Amino acid sequence: MYHGYRIQGSERDEQWKLKDNSGITEIPNPLPLLEKEREKLTKSLETAHSPLLPIHTFIIGADNYADPVFQLDEASRAHALSLPELKKWIRTRNLEPITEKKRQEILAGMK
Repeated sequence: MYHGYRIQGSERDEQWKLKDNSGITEIPNPLPLLEKEREKLTKSLETAHSPLLPIHTFIIGADNYADPVFQLDEASRAHALSLPELKKWIRTRNLEPITEKKRQEILAGMK
């Protein structure tokens, strides 16, 4: 029986494991990189005097054949979503898309 990728790790682990029926792959813990990128984007928006937009960081687990199984601690799981979970998250937030004009203003301010 195929269960999709199993993603195993914790907030403090240096490496996470991605397991599937054919093997195990270790990857660097993605949480520190996500936090650094979020901080850089926040600073860029502040420098551009753009309105601060809420910035959410996620690890998206997607598999063509089955939903991934997350074996993560609570802090890490808060940042990890399967593709169906991401779609649900977007729908429940009733997010307003940024207009093209606003997007161009933000990009111009970040240069």
